[in-house]
Amino acid sequence: MSKKSRIAKFFCIVLIAFLLVSNYKIDTATAKSPTVVINPGHSINYDPGAVNSANGIQEAYINSQVAKYTAESLQNAGYDVYLTHPVDGCAIKSIMSSAEASKLANLSKVNTVNPDLVLSIHHNSSTNPNANGYEFYWSSYRDYDKEGI
Repeated sequence: MSKKSRIAKFFCIVLIAFLLVSNYKIDTATAKSPTVVINPGHSINYDPGAVNSANGIQEAYINSQVAKYTAESLQNAGYDVYLTHPVDGCAIKSIMSSAEASKLANLSKVNTVNPDLVLSIHHNSSTNPNANGYEFYWSSYRDYDKEGI
């Protein structure tokens, strides 16, 4: 294969990849009422979660930023979205105050909006230098779902 053919093939692959990525979108749910509750794990000024000892960044802050982006993206895609507690700079409605959300027992209040999906966002720490990443916990159980999900 000539150099020109390889270059042409490369640019065709890049063009196809670009077209696929640029047309990606979030489809709305087909549930009866696509309601999502997002819990930014921990709560700024109440429960910081893990704290980076090198720079002082709190898990609660990172969780809130990921939750804000996720909630706004889902709302723009047509979902009915709630946050468990307010996030600075985010207009998404919240179910309770930050103080209330800092107590695990209060998280059952998410049931007041009868959600189709509850997502809890966390970024954890470890003493293992090889460990890294994030965690998402979700529940999508509905009482009409007799087989469970």
